[in-house]
Amino acid sequence: MEIKVGNWTITSKSIFNVMFILVLLATIAQIIINILSDRDFITGMVIFSTCATGICYYFSKENI
Repeated sequence: MEIKVGNWTITSKSIFNVMFILVLLATIAQIIINILSDRDFITGMVIFSTCATGICYYFSKENI
C-alpha cells in the first residue's frame, strides 16, 4: 500500500518501522518500571507489548 503526499510516499513498511520503534521504546520503559518497582503490576502489559513489538518487527521487514 502506498500513499502519495506531495513529494513523499508513505508505505506500509515505513508505518510499521515507526510503530516498531515506538512500541520498542514503550516495552523497554515498561520493563524498566517493572524492575524498579516493588510490585509486578504491569507484567501482563509487558508480555502484550513484547508481542506487539514482534508483530511490528515482522511487518517492517523488507521482503513482505
